[in-house]
Amino acid sequence: MIWTIKLTFLILLTSLTGSVLTVVWFGVGRVLEHAGYLDILYRLFRVIQIFWLTPVSYLALIVMDRRDGKTWHGMMLFPSPGMLGFCKIVCLVWSGGAVICMVSVVRVSLYYRRVVREACPCDRETTEVFLAVCEELHFSPKRIALRQTYKAEVPQVAGCYHLTILLPVKHYTKNELYFAFLHEVTHVRHGDLLAKNLACMAEVFHFFNPVVWWYRKLLDCWSEYACDYDVCTHSGNVRAYYEAVISMTPREKPDRTVIMPIARRAGEVKQRIIHVKGCLQVKKKSVTGAALAISFTLALSSSTVYAATKATAEAMCQIQEATAVEIAEMTAGDELTEYTETESVDGGCFVEDEVEIPDEGSSVKNFSWTLDADYGKYGRRFRVTKGTSVVVAAKAAPSSGIYRLGIINPDGSRTYVQGSGAVSHTFTAGTTGYYYVYAQNISDSALAIDGSYIY
Repeated sequence: MIWTIKLTFLILLTSLTGSVLTVVWFGVGRVLEHAGYLDILYRLFRVIQIFWLTPVSYLALIVMDRRDGKTWHGMMLFPSPGMLGFCKIVCLVWSGGAVICMVSVVRVSLYYRRVVREACPCDRETTEVFLAVCEELHFSPKRIALRQTYKAEVPQVAGCYHLTILLPVKHYTKNELYFAFLHEVTHVRHGDLLAKNLACMAEVFHFFNPVVWWYRKLLDCWSEYACDYDVCTHSGNVRAYYEAVISMTPREKPDRTVIMPIARRAGEVKQRIIHVKGCLQVKKKSVTGAALAISFTLALSSSTVYAATKATAEAMCQIQEATAVEIAEMTAGDELTEYTETESVDGGCFVEDEVEIPDEGSSVKNFSWTLDADYGKYGRRFRVTKGTSVVVAAKAAPSSGIYRLGIINPDGSRTYVQGSGAVSHTFTAGTTGYYYVYAQNISDSALAIDGSYIY
């Protein structure tokens, strides 16, 4: 069940990475906003979704560990009974919470799909205004449908792949239609619906983290700021635009899971006006200044994430060591059977003279590990039935170095022998399940350990 440890660490580390980047962005973003770079700020904010949805830090640490074996002392994902039990509970709770959140998102998505399906085409005058706006923005009207419905209280874009502008069935002035379509088409051009749906998935995966809920709220706000900024810059009439927005502001707060309404509530419109007017009044600094600010943001984010992930990895390693259960079958080097090296190839195989050559049904696996002091490694898992003999043989250089050689049991406990130089032992599987062969250097200097195991 080591996959539960890997999944737990993947979830926690990905959530930590997304949280750190969100907080760093929030601080540096204020500087960019005051400099008038609202559009750049929003694009940077959307990049953070990559780190909420993909285990970038986890994969980077795995690559580093496999490359030099030093990232986690080689022990980060070593199982222990306590660690396995904790991670099983975490995975169970996380799975239940993720399913509940996903059901909620799917329910809302299905509702709006039904609304779109039941909506009616708009009249010719409304359609002409829509086509004129699309032509003005050099946007193909084929990329988005136009419908009207009684179930919408405010103009909005719904969907993810097949986008539809939904208009409430009511009378609009030509000015209101113009700005409504200009706003919604700008959302589509920015790809805000895709960003919103990705943010929903981040909430599903990291529902336990309050920062992801804050991130989604910020994404909602800044997508509106960026859209308003572009609309005001394009039209050149800030007052007329916001008068149209206020006239279409809904009385009740709409669900924004999979839609982009033109306005949510009056208080939100006020904040949008403050942010956008502030950016429009600022004389933008040079592109060099923006590039330096972005470079600083990336450098600060990278260093902060690296420090946080390393600290988390070391903490997990300490927890693993504190909860480890080890069974020493033999500890005296003189009691260990002497091995003779019969091959000198990569991942050399050391076979005990007294051990009978395995039959064709047996499996032989080789390993070659270089371990620094207090470091360990384990191989790929293998499945055996209860009572199966697992013969493990290894040889270390220099021969004076002391190390442990053993197997990790399905319950996370470790059974090992301890010695130096050539070491071999036959372990017996106490139960049917997945096992791992491992080695741990407990000497004060690095060891090169080559060996094999047969089962």
